[in-house]
Amino acid sequence: MERLISYIQEHKQSILVFAIFTIFLSSVIFFTRELTQSRRAEIFFLNVGQGDAILIRTPHGRNILVDAGPDEGVSAELDRVLPADERDIDLAFATHPDLDHVAGFLSLLSTHRIKKFVHSGLLVGEPEYEEIARRLAEKRIPVSQARAGDVFTLGDGMTLTILSPFRVEEVEDANEASLVLLLSYRGSHVLLTGDAPQSVENELIHFYGDMLRSSILKLGHHGSKTSSSSVFLKTAQPEYAIISAGCRNRYRHPHTEVLNRLSSLRIPYFETCWDDTLHFVFSGGRWNHTQGK
Repeated sequence: MERLISYIQEHKQSILVFAIFTIFLSSVIFFTRELTQSRRAEIFFLNVGQGDAILIRTPHGRNILVDAGPDEGVSAELDRVLPADERDIDLAFATHPDLDHVAGFLSLLSTHRIKKFVHSGLLVGEPEYEEIARRLAEKRIPVSQARAGDVFTLGDGMTLTILSPFRVEEVEDANEASLVLLLSYRGSHVLLTGDAPQSVENELIHFYGDMLRSSILKLGHHGSKTSSSSVFLKTAQPEYAIISAGCRNRYRHPHTEVLNRLSSLRIPYFETCWDDTLHFVFSGGRWNHTQGK
């Protein structure tokens, strides 16, 4: 024991330097690992039943939510895919006022911190919409109305561009005013179409043409035959199509006609009903489907 004490006293400076170096090296390894894990772009097509909810996670850890599904189930799905202490939604979009896209915001406004809320301009008229508006005002959350041409810069070269609607006042069906968003990152695109019908798809083709080409296409209106026309699918040329719909839903989404169109064009597709929450990670210059978080 005396020898040990004597050795420590004689070499305490070297031991101290070694200890500091070990702590420093451990910290570098830890923070490098944390940075590496967080610096990846991710998309989650959440399984919220008969509805839409899409989470985009930027390389810097910002959370962007497009729609929130029909009920409080969206909160549980977010808990599955986000870190345990992560409660911030930096930017939330309500593509249009159908309850299977927006009702989940009622619970999210209690369970998560929404920092900014963006809508198409039609979020009025129903009790649920009025309650969402009341809670947004109560929490002093900034609210804005989006239009075609708006660009949201998300950091690290990632952007969200509003492709539609061009006008809201003239539409006869709320689906015609659905926000259509294009996520762009490192030369790759993800097209999120809300419930946009074929009439809107035709407008998109006319105005944007080849700009619609996307790695991932979230099919309009849960795979309804009123969306996802053959010409639109040929224009978008997605590597993957996503169908967000509940199992055995009363609307019979996705319709056989749409599945046949996908099959004839050899476009692989996933369904949140059967495949559960879908996770895509950007790596190797493309979006890759992965299992788990």
